[in-house]
Amino acid sequence: MKYDWAKVKTALEQNDTSSISEFETEILGIMERDALGMVTQGLTYFDVAFNTMASVELILLNNKNEILAKFWKTLTEQFCNQHSLIIYRDFKSIRPGDKIAEKWKHKGKIYFNLFDIINVKDDSLTLSYTLHYLSQGQEQDKQINPKDFVFGISRDVSQLKVFLIYPTRIFNDEFDYFDNMVPNFTSFEVAIKNYLDKRAETDQEFAKTYAKPNKSIKECCTYIFSVVEKQRKSGEKCLACSDDEIFSLAVHYYDEDDIVVETPKAKIKAVAGEEGEELVKSGEVEVVATTSATETKRKTRKPRKPKAEVDPNIPEPLDIPIF
Repeated sequence: MKYDWAKVKTALEQNDTSSISEFETEILGIMERDALGMVTQGLTYFDVAFNTMASVELILLNNKNEILAKFWKTLTEQFCNQHSLIIYRDFKSIRPGDKIAEKWKHKGKIYFNLFDIINVKDDSLTLSYTLHYLSQGQEQDKQINPKDFVFGISRDVSQLKVFLIYPTRIFNDEFDYFDNMVPNFTSFEVAIKNYLDKRAETDQEFAKTYAKPNKSIKECCTYIFSVVEKQRKSGEKCLACSDDEIFSLAVHYYDEDDIVVETPKAKIKAVAGEEGEELVKSGEVEVVATTSATETKRKTRKPRKPKAEVDPNIPEPLDIPIF
């Protein structure tokens, strides 16, 4: 992210609350824009928030007085809140589907191991996990040491209104009654259309892009599905996305003139509303994903010691976030 960080640092050092507030608003907007770009490349907002927080936390563990890192931590916490993500510090709060950071030392410096949690065995606090930076890593078990646990991030299901994307499995057709509201539109397409219609009513600039003759709701939804599908790890049969993630992709589709719309490789079913929330709360989403993954036979290999994802010896703290 290109920014005049010298001005930010000066404002922080002088405790210029007015300037700091302006910087926060402006930088959060840039973070959202850059994060959306990463989502279109296959990451999730969950990944972006976790990677950034890990970078910030690592800097602060090696230099707790780094003022810009503290500022970035505040911004990342706000980013997480906007995307229904919870940051926690108690290792007993770890649940399947979370992402966690564990610290280790080497020659006086602190490094992180980053994990995507698959399962938690409460009796012994043993985690089944894959290494976060491996897109298709081997599942392993690990006994966690509370002293080494730094933080974890989970989805705030209580605040999350979700679209559940099922690439290979349809649970039910409860929401098909929406299909008759607009001829030849699915309930998902109706939801996207309603959101974009309302946005166009209040946003004149978007209204112009929304009226582009070469764009359509159906192609917009195809674009959303194709992007979401890229976020799905091998073996997963479902994926939960927040309203903000889905609607941001819809707006991005209309904003970009030269966007490439790929056809999803798998059949996709979108379910929205109370049924989706109940599936997440009940853990059925995680069960479907982990069951598929664990049923797949993998070649066994000797576990390797994970390398630190971030080098803590960074001379310029301005470069620590992934934005």
